[in-house]
Amino acid sequence: MFRGEEKKNCCEWEGVQCSNTTGHITMLNLTTYVYGHDFILRESISSLNKIQHLDLFNCNLSGSLPSQLANLISLQYLDLGYNNFNSVKNLEWLSRLSYLQYLYLSEIDLSKVNNDWLQVINKLPHLTNLSLYRCNLRDVIPQYVPIINTSSTSLVHLDLGSNNLTASTFQWLFNFSNSLVSLRLRFNQFRGPIPETFSHMTLLERLSLSYNQFEGEIPKSFWSGNLSSLRYLYLSSNKLSGDIPKSIGLLSKLEVLDISFNSFNGVITEEHFSTLSNLWSLGMSSNNLSINFSRDWIPPFQLKHIRLGSCKLGPDFPSWLKTQRNFIFLNISANRISNGIPIWFSTLPSTALGIEYHYENLTFQRTIDLSSNKLTGEIPVQISSLFEMHQLNLSRNHLIGRIPPDIGQIRQLESLDLSHNRLSGRLPLSMSQLYSLSKLDLSYNNISGRIPTSTQMDTFNASAFAGNPTLCGPPLTPSCPGDEKLIDDGIKYNQQDKDEFWKAFQPSMKLGMAFGFLGVLALKIDHPWKHVCFLLSNYMEVYLSNLKDCLCLIVSALCLVITASAAGLRRKLKF
Repeated sequence: MFRGEEKKNCCEWEGVQCSNTTGHITMLNLTTYVYGHDFILRESISSLNKIQHLDLFNCNLSGSLPSQLANLISLQYLDLGYNNFNSVKNLEWLSRLSYLQYLYLSEIDLSKVNNDWLQVINKLPHLTNLSLYRCNLRDVIPQYVPIINTSSTSLVHLDLGSNNLTASTFQWLFNFSNSLVSLRLRFNQFRGPIPETFSHMTLLERLSLSYNQFEGEIPKSFWSGNLSSLRYLYLSSNKLSGDIPKSIGLLSKLEVLDISFNSFNGVITEEHFSTLSNLWSLGMSSNNLSINFSRDWIPPFQLKHIRLGSCKLGPDFPSWLKTQRNFIFLNISANRISNGIPIWFSTLPSTALGIEYHYENLTFQRTIDLSSNKLTGEIPVQISSLFEMHQLNLSRNHLIGRIPPDIGQIRQLESLDLSHNRLSGRLPLSMSQLYSLSKLDLSYNNISGRIPTSTQMDTFNASAFAGNPTLCGPPLTPSCPGDEKLIDDGIKYNQQDKDEFWKAFQPSMKLGMAFGFLGVLALKIDHPWKHVCFLLSNYMEVYLSNLKDCLCLIVSALCLVITASAAGLRRKLKF
């Protein structure tokens, strides 16, 4: 029940499903609401004893976990994640929910339950999906790790990311080698070599070991074909080393490969990727790798995310990128590329829709990072046609010339870094149209002139424009050279202009009023008078050559319009 809710059939409420035969509530989904204390969970939970699906994800619930949940013995799906529960000291009540298949407790502090979570999980024979992401789980004590009969396990998707787990967890984890399809262990405290046992998980499709302290070489069994079902492999931000064997091609279903920020070495050639036709995200940045693709190579894949920073791609701009028509994130920074940005690069389609993961957070961004190379020449003006771009980084190169004048067309641009180049000329006025821009760095170039003023440009501090000796104006300098003289002359000129204007306008206004009066008279009198107006107007057009008397000519023209329609208007008014 809800406070203030009138009595009616609860099966008609949004987020509620009932059995067609018994009328009992079988599913309750409140993820679209934020009830907090308005939802009397503890008073109503015991009446839902037939419920099978309970989703309270991110419902702003607080306090301790309701003990009444133990009475929901028919539950198959339970999501309590992303709430504000505290003081969780015991999970034993979960063992009564023997039909449970899906259990999500993400973002709930379980630091005080010790190893109870292990004992409880082992008592849920039908559990297939378990998420204990960011639950402050402590290190598993080896002597308390239970021994399970692997033939009875059914866990398919397991997420233990962002905890404080170490290698002692593996003893329990490898009991599920025959069932796991997805395993996420990112952001933990795992050290030492990657265990060989991972290669025994023959059903594994997603494996995430990123942001740990694994070291040494990847077990050769990883590339032997046992993991032929693998689609997503995240190994970034560890201390892994050694080379990447060409047998990686045996993982032919691979869609995402991220080995960035490690110490891998050796040479990567097109042979490594000859069978990876499903690959759409490739990350190899910040290793000791050398990527050596032949100039005429046509990859078998179409990448959306390309992260190849510091991979020794240079000195030529990678020509194989021309074949990639769908990328929305590109980082080939610090690659010693020494020639210019080719024209074909800035004409690549920029309208491809996709999702960037940045077995990883979803964002919608289109990014190009070519920083810290040796790029020469001018920035192609065609780059202004990449309307969907969010971030552009061309810093720390040898680019010359002007910033493309139409760069303001990239209306979705949020970050622009052109610093540490040799760009010159004035800043394009179109930059004032970059309303989404939140990060700007144009420092250390040869840009000159006045900084354009706009609501958006005025938000940046002096560091965004530093190192340009002839660039001036706020926020870099209070004013530009010659501003004071311009102001003095401007005041004098404006005053003189004002006086001359009124001298010219007064007789023009009088003459115009006279012609207007003649036009009105034409409504009452015969047509020949109208010719007088025409003759006078022609006289003014021929002999008035002073631009300050243009107002008189305009008034005369208005007179012509009035007299030309006089006859018709006179008939309508029956004069």
